[in-house]
This record gives sequence, C-alpha cells and structure tokens, in this order.
Amino acid sequence: MKAHRKKAPAHRSFVFHHQSPKNVLRVLHDDSRVLILAARDNFSDRDKAFFIRHLIAEGFIDDETNPAQASQVTETSVQWQVEAPLSALSAPQPHTRCPQKRTRAFMMRLLICSGLLWLLELALLFLVKL
Repeated sequence: MKAHRKKAPAHRSFVFHHQSPKNVLRVLHDDSRVLILAARDNFSDRDKAFFIRHLIAEGFIDDETNPAQASQVTETSVQWQVEAPLSALSAPQPHTRCPQKRTRAFMMRLLICSGLLWLLELALLFLVKL
C-alpha cells in the first residue's frame, strides 16, 4: 500500500484539534505502541475507530495491518486516555468566554457608541443652524 510514503519516525507526537466533537487529541507514537491523549471523553467507539483509520491512512500510524482491521488495532497497540485539562479544573476566566458572547458585547458597544455619536452630530447641526 502506498510505497512512496515515508515512515513516521519513532517517538513522534502529533496534535489534532477536532470541532465535532470538540476535542484536542495528542497522539504519541513510538515503535511498539500508540498513545492517544484526549482532552475530553466525548469520542464514541465508532469515532475512535474512524480516527484510527484516518491516522493509518495518513501515515501517522504504520500500516502493518490493513486499515479495514482498525478495530483490532484499537484493542492491541493503540491506547486511549482522557487527561483532564488544567483549565477545566479552575474557574472560567472572564477572557475565556465563548466567541458569540464576546461578539455580541462588542456589537452592542459599537451600536451604542455610534448612536450616541449620531445624536451628538444632530445636536451640533441644530445648534449651528440657530
């Protein structure tokens, strides 16, 4: 299979950012096994098998086995661990609000300031006419 592809060097680490489900996966690869560290425990068995097939297809994991046998790879040489991120243990900081809230707050400030500026311009226009 794909003989032109280079083998991944031993003791490598890769980071994957997933949006659906939202998660950060760090893949640690050495000669004998693959360790996948997940930030959250939101991957189903089907998602895990799909991710492992993706790693095999892209060459992150050696394709000594057939990608169709990815379920067997999960049981033998691939280990999943969920690590609790440090940010989850602490209270949420005000600067880590979700992007929609930050956008909404920015737009409200923008609209209020532009409305006040418009009223000031109208007041100056009427004062100059008098």
